[in-house]
Amino acid sequence: MAITFSYDPALKILFTKAEGLLSLADLLSNLDNERYREALKYRELVDASAAWTNVTPGEARRLVLRLRTMMPNGLLGPKAVVTNDRYFYGIARMFSILSDLEEGPRIGIFQTVDEALEWLEREAPVL
Repeated sequence: MAITFSYDPALKILFTKAEGLLSLADLLSNLDNERYREALKYRELVDASAAWTNVTPGEARRLVLRLRTMMPNGLLGPKAVVTNDRYFYGIARMFSILSDLEEGPRIGIFQTVDEALEWLEREAPVL
């Protein structure tokens, strides 16, 4: 697995690229990395079109709870996830719904980067 990210200050969007197998440990490690770099507050486009996952439904719930503990005062920006993998798409949709139920960040799931970017540009930055 490889997860890299860079921030575009003009767009005020964090662009994240994920490739290969993404486990729960990989996703938690990435969240820790983003928190350390104070990047969780940004709107984020996660291009996972070259990735797949083995995250289970129970692990998706654990990931949402972890996000909630990382967002004091609601300082987590909206996330747009792009995937073409059917299983990843289903887990990501469940993650999005659980995040809504737990009052976590808004998460949109898309099949193209253009759709994700269009949605994300309509979402207000947390800054």
